[in-house]
Amino acid sequence: MQKNQMSELPNGFFDGMKDIMKVIVDTSLMCCHLTKEDAQCTSLYDDSFASCESMFRDSAPRKSIWAIGILSLLGAVFVIVWRLIFKERNIVQLIMLMHLAVGDCLMGVYLVTLGAKDLLWSGSYYLHDFQWRSGLSCQVTGAISVLSSEVSVMILALISADRLKNIVFPYHGRGLTPRKAHILCAIIWVLGFVIAFLPLSGISYFYDALERPAYYGRSVVCLPLQLSNRFPAGWEFSIAIFVGLNFLLFLFMTVAYVAIFLKKVQARKKNASARRERALAKRVFFIILTDCACWMPIIVMGIRSLAEKDYSPRGDLPAWIAVFVLPINSALNPIIYTLSTPQVQGILRPKLRILMNHVRSFFSCCKKQQDHQGFVSFCFKSEQKQDSEQDKEGQQAASIEQPSTSFEGAKEKEAVEFETKSSDRDNRTTSDRPSTPLKETSEEANEHEDNKGEEEEKEEEEEEEEEEEKEEEEEKKKKKKKKKKKKKKKKKKKKKKKKKRKRKKKKKKKKRKRKKKKKKKKKKKKRNVRSLQMNHLLSLKKHLRKLKNTETQ
Repeated sequence: MQKNQMSELPNGFFDGMKDIMKVIVDTSLMCCHLTKEDAQCTSLYDDSFASCESMFRDSAPRKSIWAIGILSLLGAVFVIVWRLIFKERNIVQLIMLMHLAVGDCLMGVYLVTLGAKDLLWSGSYYLHDFQWRSGLSCQVTGAISVLSSEVSVMILALISADRLKNIVFPYHGRGLTPRKAHILCAIIWVLGFVIAFLPLSGISYFYDALERPAYYGRSVVCLPLQLSNRFPAGWEFSIAIFVGLNFLLFLFMTVAYVAIFLKKVQARKKNASARRERALAKRVFFIILTDCACWMPIIVMGIRSLAEKDYSPRGDLPAWIAVFVLPINSALNPIIYTLSTPQVQGILRPKLRILMNHVRSFFSCCKKQQDHQGFVSFCFKSEQKQDSEQDKEGQQAASIEQPSTSFEGAKEKEAVEFETKSSDRDNRTTSDRPSTPLKETSEEANEHEDNKGEEEEKEEEEEEEEEEEKEEEEEKKKKKKKKKKKKKKKKKKKKKKKKKRKRKKKKKKKKRKRKKKKKKKKKKKKRNVRSLQMNHLLSLKKHLRKLKNTETQ
């Protein structure tokens, strides 16, 4: 039952075969139909994702799907709402980040769809595997994931190119305008749609005669990742996109951010502290690290699948790459490009501090009440113990037979002891009572220290923001100076052009005048010649007449 057109088995296919001992099938999920305990089932292809009961063999990938899916959805919605409410001066960056948030939101939709299908078919997934992988829903969800990942990578490359131009080469050519940013993002979306939905166009290159599930149906998660030594239909296209294109974009982003970091360090050597350089280095390192963690495993495994004939990934590694590694960038992009910016932190931090102070005050009040209740119960128990001890001593004294004088002396002694004990008890209570305010003072001191630390952090952040604003102002001044110089040059060029035009016009006018004069002269000459000819003819006629008259005479 291998390498044939049979891709799906009905439920209870092997139930009537009581004497069956060994079965060889194409996929490991077909073995789930074999319920006989003695029979052996071997498969040519072992599905590294699914088991008979669910889409994923372990619960960890299932949990990560929901976690990353919800995070990416919430992060993308937060970025879109935030950018619409708090609009930035840099409209170009706002446009690109909005497009990036939409791409990340699509990845969240893909992950939540996978999680919902896993919950729907949990317990008997093998009965729905072929229907899922060969159906339209798997093809569309796979196309959405590829669209999201490729659009996000290309927009990140565009953001890094814009930052590279503005920071490293600020005076070479013009930067991006909002119109150009919209056009470039539209081109990226068109390219993403072509890459993602081209395999659904019905081209025979993406279909295999023996495998009915199409390009996106090669795995349970509907991703066409080339992670093993199997070469299904369309594997060259998958390698070209996930290995070739993404590797080039990753290299470009790495080089761009390294150049940005070096430029910032050179600019801040004179007036910036080492702490700010460390903060910048951490941020750049974090951006490169997340890109590397997202794409390098896929690139390395794709290259190994081409280079090594017997290569097959170990255990659940493909599942983790498809479910956790590939979409992790969609969950981290809102944090890196929005939540970590000083503008957002400056707005959110005071509100978070107020909320945290309210929470701390609530818990401190609860602790004080618990301490007070514990102190009261302790005092009550100590009083009960002392009363019981006194009763025992009195009973022992009464049991001993002594004379009346000694008995009265004992009574006096007991009264004195009782008074001393009561005074000691009062002293103890008074000495114990200030324990709560001491705790309160210690807590207040801790809170005061925390507030001091927060104030210091605030001051440091404000200093950083002031320095950044100064640098931005200096850069703006430089840009304004250069713009003024450019404007002056343009004005000079315009003046020169105007002068040239005036000269040309004058020359043309002079030429026209000369031509007119020449024409007039020519006309005059022609007229003069004609008049001379006419005069000559008239004189000839007169002479002829005279001759005739003389002859007749």
